[in-house]
Amino acid sequence: MINPKKGKWISYAIAGGICLLMAAAYALSYDLGALGWKDRYLVLCDAFTLPGMLMLAAGGIGWLAYQGALDGVTYILRYVASMLIPGKAYWRGSYRDFLDAQQEKRRGGYGFLLITGLVCMVITGIFLVLYFQTPA
Repeated sequence: MINPKKGKWISYAIAGGICLLMAAAYALSYDLGALGWKDRYLVLCDAFTLPGMLMLAAGGIGWLAYQGALDGVTYILRYVASMLIPGKAYWRGSYRDFLDAQQEKRRGGYGFLLITGLVCMVITGIFLVLYFQTPA
């Protein structure tokens, strides 16, 4: 049997690894050895901002979808697609039927993206403070 807590930590590890890889790719595109400490802090601040904002955005959209805020948009797109795509059966379900079907399929678990994004933004804040505290 798979331990559910282990799966949760794997999600955090994968998201954290993606953040670190993105930050490393950005930071290594600069010659950090040739830069002074102030400029290094600025590059590292920028490097952690991008994955942090992406993780926060993905987690926020996942949370909104879980709450049902995007159900109306999904319903409209499916309805229009069923009318425009040739060969696709015309979808006649009511919005209430659609919401009931969506509620059965709904699954959460996007909190790890929000937390990983917040950790990246805290790291960004630390590098930003170090940038402003370092004399030129």
